[in-house]
Amino acid sequence: MLCKGDIQYFHHIHLYPQGNKHFREYAIPEYKSLLTDVGKDTFIDLTYEWLFNRIEKVFKSCKHQEWVKYLRKRYLV
Repeated sequence: MLCKGDIQYFHHIHLYPQGNKHFREYAIPEYKSLLTDVGKDTFIDLTYEWLFNRIEKVFKSCKHQEWVKYLRKRYLV
């Protein structure tokens, strides 16, 4: 779609738990090795923990903090 001009920007964001050693050490590096340079520039791998910490720093209201609490409970065991 990017090459055809259907979209101007594309980002592939892959979220995974920090404790998932398989993703961090094997799956993500292997996947990145298969991407073109353009693909590598648009690929972002983030842990849930990093994302939730960032959300907490940016969104300060009680409602947002409750939302982060819910996300932690749902996605982090």
